[in-house]
Amino acid sequence: MDTPKFANIDLLDIGNSCNLDCRQCFYVSPGARFFPSIGEQLDRAKAVVEKFPGSSLFLYPKEICTSLFLLDMIQAVGQHSVLSNGILLSDRVVEKLAAHGIEEVKVTLYASYKEQKIFYGITEEQYRQIIENIARCTRRGLRVIVNSTLSKITKYSLHRLANLCRDLEVERIEFLRLMPLGKAKNLDRTIFLDEADMIKIIGIIEEYKLRHATPRFRYYLNCGPDFHRKTPEEIRRKIAKGRSIGNAQHFYLCPAINRDYLCVSLVTGKISGCLFAKIEPIFDQGSIDFTTGQLKLEPPVLRHKILSEKLRGNCRAGNCKYHKQCLGGCRSTAFAVAKFANEKNPLYAGMDICVTKCKEKLGL
Repeated sequence: MDTPKFANIDLLDIGNSCNLDCRQCFYVSPGARFFPSIGEQLDRAKAVVEKFPGSSLFLYPKEICTSLFLLDMIQAVGQHSVLSNGILLSDRVVEKLAAHGIEEVKVTLYASYKEQKIFYGITEEQYRQIIENIARCTRRGLRVIVNSTLSKITKYSLHRLANLCRDLEVERIEFLRLMPLGKAKNLDRTIFLDEADMIKIIGIIEEYKLRHATPRFRYYLNCGPDFHRKTPEEIRRKIAKGRSIGNAQHFYLCPAINRDYLCVSLVTGKISGCLFAKIEPIFDQGSIDFTTGQLKLEPPVLRHKILSEKLRGNCRAGNCKYHKQCLGGCRSTAFAVAKFANEKNPLYAGMDICVTKCKEKLGL
């Protein structure tokens, strides 16, 4: 089967362990009996690169600062962005990142130590270190994007987070919604967002934007797409532009639809259609046998026609004027939330929260 024309591929289960054990982490160990050595992981990564020529590749270690030996390969595949929890971004590490062509560092940050401790279990000194290291990155000329997870706990401190990021010269805050995946399924159910929370959050951010030019804000697709006041043609252009520059389309259209995106485990060889839901068998998209080199790709699980017919709730064709362009927002989020609530057939559940619909209700 031919490789998808615009496939974006994340290479997972690569590198050393993370230096933290976060309570909200969606990552789940592949559970293999045998874990390949670092050298074997790199050989497998090269094999994937050869299997998908011309695709946009992203190496996804659990923490880049514990796996700096990956930087040569990261540079070789043209990757210019890395993710970090921020604790180990010393002068030496930041210089090494810059020397390998890294232009952007995404760091997870909350408005206070109290919040960060709840989800990350860090010390107050480590929280201060994260802030100092963000400043170190911006001084070095690296672009810093702050990832911050939205929940009922964090919704009250958005002004404080925005002010902190503005002082640190952070370029953008990207909001992810806390999802019941991985370890987060063990958290108290009452801290997950509902639509009323999201409406309040968007109102706070819109008010902040009226008074401050920086930082900029963006909602990940797991908050629902932001198509508010956009015409079908404007949406089409945004999606097309995203496909041409790597994984930016993830903010406008679920990349698992029609298999625009793959994530490959370098331990098991398993290929999934979604980074967040890679442990769910329904998102399996095939496998690579690293011994024989054989590649097996299954037909896409999520297809335009089937989604258009089967989506329910907020995302049903008759309930959303953006249905044709959106096709159900983030399918792994809708799936996870519906499964967490014990709904039947969660694959076709509608998004319970959507930025577009929230903005409409706010009258923006």
